[in-house]
Amino acid sequence: MQKIIKLTYLKYALWALILILFIFSACSGTITLFDNQTASAIRTDAGLTISIDKDTGTYKVNFEKPNWSFAGTVGQPLTDLIIEKGVDKIGSYRSIIFDYNDNCQKNAAIKIYEQIPAVLFIDTYLQAAEKPSSPFPNLTAFPKNPYYLSYQTTAFAVPKYSLEQNGSPWLFFDENADAFIISPADNFMVASIYGDGQNKIASGFNNELANLPEGYTHKTILVAAEGINNTWDIWGNALTDLHGKKRPPNDADVTLKYLGYWTDNGADYYYNYDKDKGYEGTLLALKEHLHNRGIPIKYMQLDSWFYPKSTANPTGIYRETGSKIPPEKPTAPKWNNRGGMVEYVADKDVFPDGLAGFHKKLGLSLMTHNRWLDRNSPYHKKYKISGLGAIDQTYWNDIIAHIADSGVACYEQDWQNVIYQQSPQFISTTWVGNAFMDYMAQACKKNNITMQYCMSTPRFFMQGAKYDNLSTIRTAWDGFSFNRFSTHLYASRLAFALGIWPWVDVCDSSDPHNLIMMNLSAGIVGISDAIGKEHKNNIIKCVRNDGVIIKPDVPNLPVDSTYISDAKGMGKPVVSSTYTQHQNGKTFYVFAYSRRKGASFMPDTDKVDLSFTPAEFGAQGKLFIYNYFTKTGYVIDAEQHFEDCLLKKNDLCSYYIIAPLGNSNIALIGDKDKFVTCGKKRIKKVVEENGKLTTTIVLANGEESITLFGYAPQKVGCEAENCRLENIDYDMQSNQFTIILVTRENTRWVKDGNETVAELVVTLELE
Repeated sequence: MQKIIKLTYLKYALWALILILFIFSACSGTITLFDNQTASAIRTDAGLTISIDKDTGTYKVNFEKPNWSFAGTVGQPLTDLIIEKGVDKIGSYRSIIFDYNDNCQKNAAIKIYEQIPAVLFIDTYLQAAEKPSSPFPNLTAFPKNPYYLSYQTTAFAVPKYSLEQNGSPWLFFDENADAFIISPADNFMVASIYGDGQNKIASGFNNELANLPEGYTHKTILVAAEGINNTWDIWGNALTDLHGKKRPPNDADVTLKYLGYWTDNGADYYYNYDKDKGYEGTLLALKEHLHNRGIPIKYMQLDSWFYPKSTANPTGIYRETGSKIPPEKPTAPKWNNRGGMVEYVADKDVFPDGLAGFHKKLGLSLMTHNRWLDRNSPYHKKYKISGLGAIDQTYWNDIIAHIADSGVACYEQDWQNVIYQQSPQFISTTWVGNAFMDYMAQACKKNNITMQYCMSTPRFFMQGAKYDNLSTIRTAWDGFSFNRFSTHLYASRLAFALGIWPWVDVCDSSDPHNLIMMNLSAGIVGISDAIGKEHKNNIIKCVRNDGVIIKPDVPNLPVDSTYISDAKGMGKPVVSSTYTQHQNGKTFYVFAYSRRKGASFMPDTDKVDLSFTPAEFGAQGKLFIYNYFTKTGYVIDAEQHFEDCLLKKNDLCSYYIIAPLGNSNIALIGDKDKFVTCGKKRIKKVVEENGKLTTTIVLANGEESITLFGYAPQKVGCEAENCRLENIDYDMQSNQFTIILVTRENTRWVKDGNETVAELVVTLELE
């Protein structure tokens, strides 16, 4: 009996000790599992659960909404299992940490987050390895969603409804638009997702990667949620948070805030100029011409024509000989060669007084282009170069400091796909690609210069999750036009998820569809017409008189139903949307088009049926849908199915502005003379109170009037402050009103940053 009592006391004492250790571990954030515990599970507030089996190395992750499970195995028994809770840059998490041996000793962790439906897999090499070991995660059980999308290893990351085994994220989705995304979360320059998407999804590296150092860590992120675009947003925000990126606003630099002039491929002055004026004289005359016409450009982009280049292509083949053997009398490096960059300075034949001298004469900020580094550039003797890219911090400090001193506000790194393909160490080492990208970003940041990427493959988009000063990225091939629309929209989805604003590239300003799509990108608006060829009426619909772009809050992106119809190959019109958020709700801008020449589907008809539901892209309550081209509109509920036709006379395109119809029973469309009618650089505020709608309107210096328009079921009364009400008109048939407001002699003008503006306040109420 005494022995039994002693054993009982011992048992209670042991449990008390365990409880004390548990409390201490919980306070410190770590709980160690005992060796005889075979399986464990943890759960978060976001509804995620991890379970793991120590003996088999099998792990399972469950999501709550949608109710999906993912499972895989490391194929080895696990040791030193630890449950941890903590906070990282993404947020609060719970994780299971363990060791295992897969040809080398490794440490792994699976994190699930408390506030978002995201999982982070972390794999660390505890000893150096000549080649990567087995991938982690290696998922063999996952939802068999019928549709998927990835991005091809091409310039501008062309989308594909199949799975590309590269650095692209993989998107899977079903008929309900429930979706999951898996991608690398770091090491973007050498990482790869691979498998068949049916039996295996794995996260690893390029086949060429070698010599992984001790302590090398690789992360993979998995997100699952309801809604395709919602899943993209959660995934992208988690990645940029993980890397501590501060997302730039859509007016972060001169290229995003103001109208600019471009000279890249597709522009009239790309390697071309007025022979009587010379290249410099042509551009100076252009600036003066646009100024006189009231087209307010605030910066100029200089493409590859301005610096000396060789005649050799990226593989080293000379134009003259067709081989790597240089010509007997080589063409001296000069501006109009089309080979690699020899020296990053202005060619004297183009700008006799150098880049700084041209900047002083022009009086505008500059954006300068750069391509690959020529294999015989003298820079190879001065700096560390790998293939076609510099991996020397001093190189980047030198060239970026030079252009910063010459009035450059943004640096454009082009030909990224070619630099990667022609530089073997970028592909095969853990550090060279990062050196090229990190040193570039650091030098630009040091000199207060933003960056733009061009000809980027998916891994360069992903790398952009690291850099605050990467403001824009090209999302379509040279010369923007109708057959670039779909590539641009899908690439914009990837770019914006990663905190980068899209740039469509230049287009002919005579085509309003191209300019509308450019303006709706919420990124750059740039023109490229030769002197006298510009179409002012179209251009000025994108900007104020001071050059400030009137744009939506976010880029125009494909709606969820377009993903599904495209994946099915149904040939339905593409529907894309963006918005402006005001206090009274969101004003949506919806661009729809039917594919034609140069795309997957080519309808031979005078009209194409279109349908969508406004609630799909976030609209709520009563709305007024206005057709920009036909000038017609009607009231609809957000949950109601909207049907229309795309007409051949409008190139099978249509543009809709959808305004909320709140308690005032008035829907304000906005500025009748702009594409983005309610953009915040024009319509600063819209507030509804006590049955009245009040809006604050911003006019730029030199703008004397504005025409507002909208919908109301009956005539509206208007009160105006800081301006004069010149006219108010109401059409009984369409129920649309227009209001003309004019500045007065005593209108108050104030400074808003670098601009002088007047803020007009207008209150509307049903009579």
